Amino acid sequence: MKVEFLGDHIHIDHGSGLTIDPAAMRDLWAFFGELCREHDCGSILVEAESPKRKMGTIDAFESGVEAAEIYPGLSVAICFYNYEPDEMTDLFVTSARNRGARVKFFEDKETALRWLGVRGKTSD
Repeated sequence: MKVEFLGDHIHIDHGSGLTIDPAAMRDLWAFFGELCREHDCGSILVEAESPKRKMGTIDAFESGVEAAEIYPGLSVAICFYNYEPDEMTDLFVTSARNRGARVKFFEDKETALRWLGVRGKTSD
């Protein structure tokens, strides 16, 4: 995983091989919270190629709750390539939103950056 603070947002690139499961997500949300506090920034772009999900309905709901608790006013643009959002994805987004976080899934980085409202400066 590559992590960069780019002035107006935190960019996290998982590359390929990301597995989304309850334990991994608890650890990731805790790590993301540390990054947000360290940089005083609640805007995050997450990228991953073909992530695998091993979560049930309750897990997705709880992950949304955990996401909303890591940093006040959190906004997370999730750019997963070769990933098809579904009802479980919607449940995660809704549970986060209902607790004050903005989370949305995207298929391309530029759209995700616009939604975040950041300059779009990247290290590429």
